[in-house]
Amino acid sequence: MEYEVEKAVLPEKVVYGVAAITTNANEMTPDTGKIPALWQQFKHQVKVDFKQGERLYGVYSQYESDIHGEFTVLAGSDKPMEGLSKVVVPEDLYLCFKAVASEPTDSERVSTVIGLWGQVWQYFSQDNMADQRAYQVDFEHYASPTEVCVYISIV
Repeated sequence: MEYEVEKAVLPEKVVYGVAAITTNANEMTPDTGKIPALWQQFKHQVKVDFKQGERLYGVYSQYESDIHGEFTVLAGSDKPMEGLSKVVVPEDLYLCFKAVASEPTDSERVSTVIGLWGQVWQYFSQDNMADQRAYQVDFEHYASPTEVCVYISIV
C-alpha cells in the first residue's frame, strides 16, 4: 500500500458519535474486538453526507499508557447530534499517514485504514525515531469515501 506521511498542526475539533473502551490486544480477534460493532452502531444511528461536507472520524483517546493499555475509541462525525458521546480533539502537532482506497466501499476503506495503522506501528517501532507518540488523542479522518488519514499526536 502506498501512503504519505506529513506533519501538521491542526485546530481543535469536536467529534460526536458512539464510544467504547478497548485494547489493541482485544481488537486482534473478532470475539473480543469492539471497533467493527461500534462502526456498525454508528452507521445505523447517523448518515454522513460527504457531499454536504460532513466527515467521518475514528477518535482514540484516554490512553491508559501506550499500545498495550486500554483506550477509548469513538466512531463519529463532525455533525453535532443530541444523544451521542462527544470528544474534543485538541489543537496539537500530528503526524498524518494518508492513503486512498481503490474503491469507495466499506470493506476497501477498512482494509486501507488497517494497512495505515500497520504503517503507524511500523514507523514508531523503528530505533532512533525522531518523532515520538504522545498518546493523547489520535484519530482517523475520512475526508471522502476513499481518502483516509490517520493522525497521530506527537511530542
